[in-house]
Formats: sequence, C-alpha cells, structure tokens
Amino acid sequence: MQKLFLTLVLILLPLVSSAEELIEGSMNCEVTYQITLNTNDGKPQISEHNIDRYKKGDFLVVKYSFGQLGLHFEVNDKIRKRTFNQHTFGLSDLVSISDSLSMFVGRNMRMDALSEGALTFGKNFIRYSDFFSQLRISRYYKGDWGGTVINDWGPYVEMSSLDCRPINDKVDKIFDVIDAKQKVLQ
Repeated sequence: MQKLFLTLVLILLPLVSSAEELIEGSMNCEVTYQITLNTNDGKPQISEHNIDRYKKGDFLVVKYSFGQLGLHFEVNDKIRKRTFNQHTFGLSDLVSISDSLSMFVGRNMRMDALSEGALTFGKNFIRYSDFFSQLRISRYYKGDWGGTVINDWGPYVEMSSLDCRPINDKVDKIFDVIDAKQKVLQ
C-alpha cells in the first residue's frame, strides 16, 4: 500500500508543481534625451518635438513577468497612464536560447494592435520590437541598465535614451527558469 501511495505521489507531483508562481520584475527608466528626425522634401529636420508621448525627464516603467502563460513584457508611461509595447510570449514562441539570451517571436494576444512582436530577453540585454517601435536596454553595472527607444511614425522617427534602475530585479531568475524549461524540452 505504501509503495502504491509513493508511486502515485511521484506521478502526480509534476502536475501539482506545474502550477508555478508568477515571477514579476520591473525597472524605472528615465528618458534622459530625446530627438525627432523628420524628412521634409527629402531634407532632414531635427527637433525636440514629441507626439503626446513621453518626453525628456519622464519616467517609463518596464515590466516583465513569467508564469503559466509565458513571458509577459510591457512598458508603462506613468505620467500619461498608458501601456504600450505590451506582449505575452508563450514557451512555444521561444525560437532560440544561448548561455545568456533567449529569443521569442510571436503574435500579440491583443486584437486591437498590430500583432507581430519579437523579444530577446537575457541576463544583460533586453530587446523588444514590434511594427512601430524598438526598445533596447542593456545592463552596464549590477542593476543599472541603459538603452534606447526608437519609434517610427512614418515621416518622422523619435529616438530617446533611457537610464534605468531596478524596482524589483527578477531578470536573472526569469532567465534561469526559461533556460531550465528549455533544457527539459530538448
């Protein structure tokens, strides 16, 4: 009877433990510089114009989480209370992984947005791109990150630099979980 119980526990344990906890991380990013490049009659025009979005001195919150649905990524404009660059990638969207980077390509679960997106998520580098924008940030010292956001709005391109500090640093933990899951699937 004890052997039967032990065997049953060993069989059911992976099913019970698969309901893993959500791991959530975030970082606060200050927009330290911003420039807009416009082309008018084939000639470049540079300005500090922005299009009712974040601007120099504003703070963006980069949020990332990993749970049963996969890896979720979003950027929030705290001042204007807007969320953009939001995407959830399932493990089936994982196309490659190396010692320090995992790459996801997938369709957005939101039906109201252009739905293609790609995310490279690593211990020292995060890059997200969709139809209109690219966000690239890299770790340069412990929890300090820096990077750029490029928004392509047709006739003009808006470029911003970011200086980021962790609110809740879970990058390494999430990457390690993704890496372990990928190794089990191989």
